[in-house]
Order: sequence, then C-alpha cells, then structure tokens
Amino acid sequence: MHSLLTRSGLNTTKTLVTAAILGAGLLMFAAVASAGVGLGVAPDFPTSVTVGNNNVPVSLSITNNSNSGDGNPLTLNSIKLIPSCGAITGVSCSTPDTGVFSVDPAGTGAGSCAANTFTITQTDGTTGEVTFTPNAAIALTPTQTCTINFTVDVVGAPDTDATGAPGLQTLQLANVTATDQNSQPGSGFGSDTTTVNKVSPSISTTPSAGGPIGTVLNDTATLSGGFNPTGTVTFKLFPPADASCSGSPVYTDADGSAPYATSPGYTSLVAGTYHWTADYAGDASNNATSSGCAAEPVVINTPPSGRIIIIKQTTPDATSTQFEFDPSWGPNFMLSDGQSSTTGSTTPGTYSVAEVNLPANWSQTSATCSDGSTVGNISLQDGETVTCTFNNTFTPPASEWCSPGYWKNHPEEAVEAATAGGFTMNTLYSSKFGSAPARSPKGVKDGAPTSPTLLQVINNPQWYGGPATNNVADLLSDAHPDVDFSGSRIENCPLN
Repeated sequence: MHSLLTRSGLNTTKTLVTAAILGAGLLMFAAVASAGVGLGVAPDFPTSVTVGNNNVPVSLSITNNSNSGDGNPLTLNSIKLIPSCGAITGVSCSTPDTGVFSVDPAGTGAGSCAANTFTITQTDGTTGEVTFTPNAAIALTPTQTCTINFTVDVVGAPDTDATGAPGLQTLQLANVTATDQNSQPGSGFGSDTTTVNKVSPSISTTPSAGGPIGTVLNDTATLSGGFNPTGTVTFKLFPPADASCSGSPVYTDADGSAPYATSPGYTSLVAGTYHWTADYAGDASNNATSSGCAAEPVVINTPPSGRIIIIKQTTPDATSTQFEFDPSWGPNFMLSDGQSSTTGSTTPGTYSVAEVNLPANWSQTSATCSDGSTVGNISLQDGETVTCTFNNTFTPPASEWCSPGYWKNHPEEAVEAATAGGFTMNTLYSSKFGSAPARSPKGVKDGAPTSPTLLQVINNPQWYGGPATNNVADLLSDAHPDVDFSGSRIENCPLN
C-alpha cells in the first residue's frame, strides 16, 4: 500500500524549463541556456490512466543543461514533485488537487544515477508535494540525465479539470535545485498532463421470485469492477403492460449504500411479466451504469381458484322467510327461497357451511353439494364450481283454541283478548259477525236481547246456541297474544 497520497490528473504535453544562473545568483528561465549553469526537469506520466489502475510506471528526468566548464558538475540538492495540480501559475501550483495519485515510497535511478535508490515522502499535505531523497549524493556533468523511476496508484478522479479538453486532466509539476562547484545555485521546473478516466463498473441484479397475484416483489443489485463506488442505485418496477420499460414505473425505490436492495417492495396486483431496472448514478471515480429492461423479468400468475354457490329452496315455494348461513370462508349471510350466494374466486381447499338459527316451524330436509361433498366438508379444486343446495320445509304448528266455557269462566282473559284485538266485550256481536245471533226458544221465552254483546253471547249459550258462542270463542282465541289459533276448534288452550 502506498503511503503518500496526492491528487492528480491527465497528461498530454510535457514542458521542460531550464533555469540559468546569471551574475550573482539571478535566475532566468529559458528553453535553452546560452551561458552559465542550466538545469532541466521533466515529469513523465502516461497520457491516460483510469481510476483504479495500480502500479502505474512513471518517471522524473533531471538533465544538466549547463555549458561545458561552467562550474560543472552540478550536485542535486532537492527533487520535488506535485503529482496532481488543477492549475499552474508561473512555477507554482495555484490550484492543488490532491487525492488522485498514491505515490509509491520507493524509486530507482537510471541513466547517470543508475546506482541510486530514492525514498519518496510527502512534504506538503496542502499541495500533495513529495520529495525524492537519494541514498547518496548525485553529481551530473553537462548533458548527463538522472531518471528516477517509480510507480503510482490512481485512487480518484480530479476535482478540477486542468485544461478543458475532453475528459478530466490534471497536471504534474516538478522542481529541482542544484549547486555548482562555485556554490552557485540553480533550479529547474517541468510539467506534464495526464487524462484521468473514471472506471466503468458493471451492475448485476437479482429480483425476488414471482408467484401468484399478491406476491411482494423486491430487487437487489451488486456493483463490480468499480473503484470504491459511492452514490445511489435507483430501482424501478414496470408493470406487465410496459414490456419496454418506457412508461411510468409502478414502484420506485433508491438505496444509497451497498448491499443495494429495495424495501418494503411492491405487492403485485395483476398477472403477467413485470420488469425491474436498476440505475447506478455514478460518483467522482465511477461512471453511471444501468441494468437492461429485459434483464429482470418476474412472472406473476393468476392464483388457482374455484367457486362455491349456496342455493336456498323451501317448501312451500316463494316464502319470504330469511334463513341464516354460517360459512367458513366469510361472514354470515341470509337467503330466502330461490336466492343464492357465491364466493367468487376462492383458493382451492376444504370449506364448510351450516344453516343456523332456523326460523320457527321450519326444518332442514336436505343439504347436498354437486360434487358429492358434504356441506360440512366441501373439497374445492382449482377451476371447480361446487353448488350446495339447502331445502327447508315449513310445518304448521298445532292450532290452539280456548272453548266458550273457558272464556266464560275466565273473564279477565277475555278482556285481555278483546283489548289486544281492538274491541271490548261489550262490542255488539253483529258488528263482528254481520248480524245478530238467532235466539234459542229458551232465549225467546226468557226475553234474551235480540242484539246482544259479545259478553252476553259467551255467558248465555242457552239463549244463543253453540254456533254463536263458538264464533265468539274463535274471535277471542285469535285475538289473545298467547294463543296461536289457526282455525281448528280442537280444545288446546295454552292459557289453562
């Protein structure tokens, strides 16, 4: 692992600046030195690199450009390099851009310093400048060149584009000083340009399994081949009607950190093939990437289903009486004669239904299902419709009737019956039956009233005879709330 990090960039041109010593140490920069001591330095980085490249070979060449005999040889004093710079003003890096290159801490000499090795250390954290320290002094005679070979790792893209050319460029700036035999100092500056390309990661996705309608769908994504990728993966789910993923998604979710996944997911509503896409937004070191629409199909099926139909039949027909059913598949429901209830689509399985709280005087005479199942154990298969029919029969209750003698001997019950019926015992018989009763011979002899009241008739059967007194008994039995009279004159009085 390289211990020195400096930010750097892309390289297309190399500049060599020669510093000449004129007079008493005055420095002048020129491409070629015409007199005095000259010192040149040229960093040499690849024209193009990609974030994530490791052990990239680079070099720094230092040349004695002095005229022969001008205080030679030159002894190198300091060798410095800023590996990445956004802009150079004069001979200084005016826009530091650290974090692009990690410089290996060791270098080897070639050419006129082939016997030397170099220790490389960072000496300025603001600019990322590194210093090369040889294991022994280096003296160069005119035209001699010392080349330092070392490696760098590309650990990020530049924050500043140094040139504006396509891609992202960064500059390298080298600075070397030396002293001649007359103790006159000299220095040289040189630069280079490198294009730094973002790495292009790939994205692989794994959607959750399909299934019947109602299955919850989720997706996961993995980035590979990138360089410490950050940023967001956005997942989109498209419905079966949009096989090209060109419309609006039915579900969108974004995850900003690996492992990338959706949550809580989408509950499928229709059958068909859904499609996921996963889009990585990219970051400073990684290009954006996306999965294709066809890469993640998920099939949702219509769930298996059947139907159960319950039919009500009664004897006698066309009764309006409501019958209550208690099914295992849902809440209770009511049916009358000729009505039916259906479950709609129902998952295959075993179900039951029972008739409960039968109305008075009704009995269940049969309950059968079309597939041979019992109503308590209906075996529903996929695609099957099972029809279960319940038949009920009404049995009229035994008629209750209280005789004329009962009403005569229980006048208080007669009054209750008359009150419930909306009349009184003093109501004329003729107003209830259309005419006055015929009097018996005894009634004529005794001077019985020709238009008697109900009370007079019930109390005097000897005057008005059996038919008239039975009519009053029928009227009172039908009116009394506790007597269920259905027209049959069989002594069965519940009031006894």
